[in-house]
This record gives sequence, C-alpha cells and structure tokens, in this order.
Amino acid sequence: MTGFHKDRYYPRLVEIAEILETPTEVMRILYCVKQPYGEQGEFVATTLAQLAIDRHFEL
Repeated sequence: MTGFHKDRYYPRLVEIAEILETPTEVMRILYCVKQPYGEQGEFVATTLAQLAIDRHFEL
C-alpha cells in the first residue's frame, strides 16, 4: 500500500504494548484495528500482539 511505512509505526507500537496490562486490553485493540484497516491493520495487530506477548513473558 502506498505511503505505508512499517518502521514508522513500530516505535509507537512498542510504547502502546508497554502500557497494556491485560489480554483483554490487547484483544480490544486488535479487534479495532485489524479488520477495517487492511494491510496497516494487519501489521499493527500482529506486531502489537507479539510485543505484548513478549512483554508479558518478561514480567
């Protein structure tokens, strides 16, 4: 998709993943972004989920 730069989104996703505390919070965000935003939504959803999982296992 034109104009979509994954490296621009990534630092913000790291910040968001750090403040999410429960699986429910993560799932709400994933549900909100994945379907309506196509390629961007897919990237945001999968990256955010992975970051949140990584953070959870570090705790």
